[in-house]
Amino acid sequence: MIITFVNAMLMPSKNRYTTIINITTNDTILAPVYDDIITSENEWMRPEYVTNAVPVIKNDKIGLINLAGKLIAPCIYDETYELRTNRNDKCFFIKVAINKKLGIIDLEGNEILAPKYDEIKLLNKETIAFKKGNKYGYVYLKEGLPVQQKKITTPKYTTIKGYEGVIIYTTKKEQKEKVVHQHTGAIIKELKFNYLLSLNNTLVLFRNEKEQWGIYNSQTKKIIVPPIYSYYQKINPHLIALTKNQKWSVFNTQTGAIIHEDKFYDIRKNYITNNPINKHAPILRYGTCIPFKTNNKWGLMDAKGKIIFDAQAKSWPGLNEEHLFDIYINSHFYQVDTTGKIVVTTDFTYIKPIKNGDKKMVLFKTDSNLWGVADSNYQVILTPQFEGASHMHRQHIEVEKKGVRYCLKPDFTLGEIPPKSNPISPPNFGYDTAYPYYKNLTMSNNSFMTVVKNKKKGLVDTLGNEIIAPEYEALTVLYDTLAAVRKESKWGLLNLQTNTLHHPLIFDKFELIGNQIPCFTLNPQKAYLNYQGEYVWKETFFNFNE
Repeated sequence: MIITFVNAMLMPSKNRYTTIINITTNDTILAPVYDDIITSENEWMRPEYVTNAVPVIKNDKIGLINLAGKLIAPCIYDETYELRTNRNDKCFFIKVAINKKLGIIDLEGNEILAPKYDEIKLLNKETIAFKKGNKYGYVYLKEGLPVQQKKITTPKYTTIKGYEGVIIYTTKKEQKEKVVHQHTGAIIKELKFNYLLSLNNTLVLFRNEKEQWGIYNSQTKKIIVPPIYSYYQKINPHLIALTKNQKWSVFNTQTGAIIHEDKFYDIRKNYITNNPINKHAPILRYGTCIPFKTNNKWGLMDAKGKIIFDAQAKSWPGLNEEHLFDIYINSHFYQVDTTGKIVVTTDFTYIKPIKNGDKKMVLFKTDSNLWGVADSNYQVILTPQFEGASHMHRQHIEVEKKGVRYCLKPDFTLGEIPPKSNPISPPNFGYDTAYPYYKNLTMSNNSFMTVVKNKKKGLVDTLGNEIIAPEYEALTVLYDTLAAVRKESKWGLLNLQTNTLHHPLIFDKFELIGNQIPCFTLNPQKAYLNYQGEYVWKETFFNFNE
């Protein structure tokens, strides 16, 4: 969950949103010079798909600002729309309208097509069709191509549609559809298909009427991989995998040459995922490597299809924060780098990452079936000696030795397990009522106790230290350092570390959508909160079950 403005929020003024504030420094990013700021329609997309252009309104006309608040397109348009093939694709261009005529600008405000067309539609990720009168033309908008080099055709087609890297059109003179490989302009005549996908400047993946896949060379006009495969996976820009009879073959997308034939029972497509260290810098799930499976064992190949680690792992390798693959070979734990080299060797049969205080470490088992403790580099701190080990509530480590359970202290000595009963006795602390509040949205390491005095709520920690004085009508702990609070019928956001308002008490209503998405309402608009306490503003209800 993200917001249009990173580390910023929109401040309301008479139910309109005209000011952008940095929530970390409270500095004004954008002063109220516009009549309204329209937040993105896609707040819930991944960070790499967010559009760096935000509509603003002045004198009933729409312009665009970037995420720094700088005006990139003047307020002259009646409407603006993001152009995407689907909601999870990156947007590079904006459709604009003046007097019901349509045009295109890029995210820097440069005009690609003047607003003089009757219809504009996206054919594929690189091509947009435009209509003037009853004729279509198209503009080739490949990412990174300078504006002045973008290919724009004269409107002359009666129909037009497209696949990725391929367009299909008819003319008034020739009613039969022509299929054109976009990168070369080559006409594809010999192919019977119901789907096409361009792989590079010459090769096209196609699916025939029998729902079988093959590869066609548009320059030589020959089928170089026969349509005998039931499904495909585009692994990365260099590799594509095709399957038949439950076995995968791997082909080079540049030449069509087969690299591995009917070799793999499973192969994992690389994809973009969240970066645990920097949420604004997404990473590839498997780095530069591709996991594959043969004979119930997993191995790794590099981005060009070369096998760098033979299939010997019992489960598919997962890339950790240190960019190493955690694998088990012959029931023992190893770590392999992205070149396929084993860099960590252990005799552990099982590991469980934990924290002991602020230190990262692991609980591990060996062939003796006893538990020990190692540091984050898998150097043994406590030799295997415990019959059981667990990390209870992420509060402390419990171990069992000779039938007796102990708490493992930060200095690795054994102590008594803290009592599970409520350590707070309300009469001793002057509260009317106290009850556990163990859960918040991020399942943090903190546990809180809600206390009530004179029908007002506050928070204390499990030792009885007061975090928030009981002065609020309602209180909900959200994240590690934030809580939603209500006072005098208005909701706001409280910082638990500083006991100061993170956002003022201005909201009419607070609710948890789906029991997990914090939502504030300032009638008639809603504000959704992300993990950093940043607000996402949206005027209409969003279907969270999509």
